[in-house]
Amino acid sequence: MNWKKILVYGTMIIVILAVILFLTWESKNEIVIQVENNEIQCQEYSENECPDNCIVCPPCEACSSLGCNSAEFCEGIGFDREWYEMVKIQRKTIDWQTYINEEYDFKFNYPNYWDNYLLSDTNIMFAPQEIVDELERYPGGRGGGKYLTFIIRYYTKDEYKDYTRTGDEFTDISTGDISIDGIAGDSFELTALADAPGVSKGDVSIYYIIPHNNGYLEFNLIDNQYIDIFNEMIKSITLLYD
Repeated sequence: MNWKKILVYGTMIIVILAVILFLTWESKNEIVIQVENNEIQCQEYSENECPDNCIVCPPCEACSSLGCNSAEFCEGIGFDREWYEMVKIQRKTIDWQTYINEEYDFKFNYPNYWDNYLLSDTNIMFAPQEIVDELERYPGGRGGGKYLTFIIRYYTKDEYKDYTRTGDEFTDISTGDISIDGIAGDSFELTALADAPGVSKGDVSIYYIIPHNNGYLEFNLIDNQYIDIFNEMIKSITLLYD
């Protein structure tokens, strides 16, 4: 047996293994340093200034404070971007006021800087305070259209028999399903194909209709710039029963 060759080969194997181990350690060390550097860079920002490559989350799983941290850190303790988006929504809606309709048995939350205006016995409008104030000073306001913002209507079963939402040369329509407080209903999305009084080409109106209280409730968003607020109001709807 050639002990010299064995010694040489053995030494070469040891050196190769040592190099591999060193490179592996170096790579892991670089990753750790990179994560730590990202953490430091993210923490330099406030919550409101947190850049896109960072995430706002608590500094620990049981902590209540929030700060800007790296995505790796936040996701590692169970907080992702969607979690913070939910926090922002909750903050926006936490001081909302509650509207209760005892006649048609439903309630929901709406912004504290909005108000409501009774258009008729079965139609009530919700809009920013300045719009409601103008309607109260000058009934009729700007003549309808987007100005009416968000309207809730009640239909009896007989009235609903004649209910139709169809498209034409001035309006494109798409239909779908909706669920409000566990009750299935229909959704209609109307897009204006041309300018009209109170409406501009491209404007979108949304209608959600559900059966309730021996009739039907319609939730109609007319001014689509409030779509995020509308979605939160719809989520907060509670149907009341005798």
